Amino acid sequence: MTHADGMTVAILETDAVLCLSLDMAFEAWGMWLLSGGSVAALLRTVQRSGRQPDVLVADLVHGRETGFPDAVDQIQATLGRPVPVVVTTGNRTRKEASALLARGWLLLEKPYAPETLRTLVQSLAESPGHGGASGRP
Repeated sequence: MTHADGMTVAILETDAVLCLSLDMAFEAWGMWLLSGGSVAALLRTVQRSGRQPDVLVADLVHGRETGFPDAVDQIQATLGRPVPVVVTTGNRTRKEASALLARGWLLLEKPYAPETLRTLVQSLAESPGHGGASGRP
């Protein structure tokens, strides 16, 4: 059993097919996946689940109106604590990338295999300073 067993991952992603496939994969791995296509939808899902995410995965296209870092900051403020962030993007030339890395966030280029995301999530769970997985309700 790894530290990632039982983890809860929140994903901010508009691609419903991707979310469905990741949901099935995460369930098979013994992890919880909470998804939403907008900040508000994700926060509603988190609230309804009664679970606290251990990791946030967010697609860089979110927050165009308010700015991506602001969208992530809003999620973390609502959670009441910082969580590790994995930023997914299909555009390697985004000028925001260096600013995101400076915040300590990991970048994952699309398209990615679910196993790649799993590896990142597990590395965050096993890294010093991470509080471990939240228990199942």
